[in-house]
Amino acid sequence: MIKNIQAFRLTIIAVSFLLSVQPSLAQEIAGATQSAQMPSPPVIAKNPQAEQSYNLGLQAEARQDFAEAMKRMQEAAEQGFAPAQNHIGQMYFKGLGVSQNLIEAMKWYRKAADQGYGAAEDNLGNLYLRGVGVSKKYAYEDAMKWYLKAARHGITEADKNIGFLYRHGLGVPQDSHEAIKWYQVAAEKGDINAQNLVGEIYLHDPGAMDYTAAMTWYRKTADKGNAIGESMVGWMYLFGLGVPKDITEAKRWYQKAAVQGNATAENQLGWINVNFDPKDYVLAMQWYKKSAAQNYSTAKNNIGYLYENGLGVAQDYTEAMRWYLQAAGQGYSHAWFHIGHFYDQGLGVPRDLEKAREYMKKAAGVGDKEAQQWLQAH
Repeated sequence: MIKNIQAFRLTIIAVSFLLSVQPSLAQEIAGATQSAQMPSPPVIAKNPQAEQSYNLGLQAEARQDFAEAMKRMQEAAEQGFAPAQNHIGQMYFKGLGVSQNLIEAMKWYRKAADQGYGAAEDNLGNLYLRGVGVSKKYAYEDAMKWYLKAARHGITEADKNIGFLYRHGLGVPQDSHEAIKWYQVAAEKGDINAQNLVGEIYLHDPGAMDYTAAMTWYRKTADKGNAIGESMVGWMYLFGLGVPKDITEAKRWYQKAAVQGNATAENQLGWINVNFDPKDYVLAMQWYKKSAAQNYSTAKNNIGYLYENGLGVAQDYTEAMRWYLQAAGQGYSHAWFHIGHFYDQGLGVPRDLEKAREYMKKAAGVGDKEAQQWLQAH
């Protein structure tokens, strides 16, 4: 698997392939690979008066005086000050002191981007990704071109956005390894999110799966106290992925993340207390409820399971159904199965095979095996 990746060194074969598919974009990519690790930030002409107006605009925005902020930003923008032009774009994008207007945002981003202002180039890429201002629903190739420009100017978010496009094959051939390269550029700049994303690709993407590498990247962020990294290290120990299976070590890492309020870790601590000795259903319920309080659908489903089976609480089908419905409302597929089962068996609700079939079909449609088996039997 990939180790010690030298980010952005495309082989002649890879470049030739891209050229055969889409010449102009491939040339953009080839150019970006030569400058990504040594970005060339744009030179913004010194203009003390424009800078002063820009800073006054930032101060006004901080105190939520958006009308004054826009006035000051426009003073600076009229003098060609790219940061102000980009910021006006942001105000239109977010609807701060003005009605939200993505076309107007694009116009202002473009003014700054035409001066080589990297943040504006990245913002333009984001709008093209959403299909703003173009006839195509999602202008992925246009987005990529602007992200590449922003990456040359050292914009870390652009590195990650390019990685996203490669990972999902949007505007370029799908390539998890190329995605890793771009995420690594951001990761090497210290971006925690990018480091976790590299771990995620190694954990999940079929073409790049490497559990040892995934654990290495998750440990990088976990050792810095990042809750997502800590939770994922717990996951790796829980299932023995890239490391020997170790429930005690999994709990230790999940507890680190849970202390920071990580909902996934809270849910997993509950799950461990249900499934591993010494089982503690009361403690499991406490962890599930902490997670559910953050609207984590898996935890809501798990609370329903405890009520359904009377684990740590009195058996209560009505309460179980209430939690299953909450989880199902957030799209948690196995909750649909549970609701279907309740209607099939008349648990806490009148028996209704039509409703049972309705929910089983929803669950089966997204791959729930138990629901699929029920439908085959009925």
